[in-house]
Amino acid sequence: PTPDQTAIEIATADAVERPASGFLFTNPAFLRPGGMPIPAGDPDARHKFEVPASVLALLFGAPAQVKSSDNWSIHTGFLHMHTLAKTGRLTLIRPDGTEQVIIDVRDWDFDWQSTYALEREVLVRPTDRFRLECSWDNSAANQPIINGVQIAPRYVEWGENTGDEMCLTNFFMTRPKEGYDYSYQASVHIEAPTYRQRYAPGDLVPLKLVFNNFSLHEPGEHGDEHEDHGDDVHGGDHSGVYEGHYHVYLDNNDDSAEHATAWDSSFFYQLPEDLAAGRHTIRVSLRGADHHALGIEESVEIEVGDEPAAEALALT
Repeated sequence: PTPDQTAIEIATADAVERPASGFLFTNPAFLRPGGMPIPAGDPDARHKFEVPASVLALLFGAPAQVKSSDNWSIHTGFLHMHTLAKTGRLTLIRPDGTEQVIIDVRDWDFDWQSTYALEREVLVRPTDRFRLECSWDNSAANQPIINGVQIAPRYVEWGENTGDEMCLTNFFMTRPKEGYDYSYQASVHIEAPTYRQRYAPGDLVPLKLVFNNFSLHEPGEHGDEHEDHGDDVHGGDHSGVYEGHYHVYLDNNDDSAEHATAWDSSFFYQLPEDLAAGRHTIRVSLRGADHHALGIEESVEIEVGDEPAAEALALT
């Protein structure tokens, strides 16, 4: 054995392109005794809080030369929790209710946490808010094994030990970059059904959708309704449309074809009773209040068996 020869070399610069401020942040109330309770045996404990962007700039903006009344940019996404954690999310909320997800971890793993550099920096305004939310599984089945024995669930709250828990995020803040394109777009992701999940003719397929930069409203709730067709009376530019509903199509890329209209992130889509066995495609298309396609969509392929289920429970 010889001494470890690993070395770290650090270089400093006299100036930077944009001064920055990097800081950890959470709800201060979480740190107080009883401020973030996770009851023993609870499989889905949840806590969340919101903070105005202006408050973050007031508290931490000085190194980045950002004041509470200034716009600023965020460059990274980060979450920190411990071993009982399930999910975590940091969301930027604009005054009109539009939500942009900065980071969303759906299956937390304590050994795989990291800081993620955003592909494009995001503009933050003083009137925006950030929402941090975390969930934990404190059930008996999710307890650690110590010396070959799985321990019993116990009450958990904020603490420094790995057996305690946290709900923490990190910000890397700078002033906005002059001439940078800070525009953003809506998006949709089909979380369920999964690829080639199997169903029978006539089944109700549970759609679970994740939206970003898009608020759901019933058709006609905002703006005037028009006939449902593919022609675009607005000239095709929907880059500034961040609210509306969606259409669901089966095996069809024609926007004027038969479809279901929905405005909820969870929706049951019923397959036709006479649907042939084989692979089929469900397509979700985002729409503005006037039903015009925004050009933003996602699809998933499912499989349908030869025969309907022997016993089916009608949900409607």
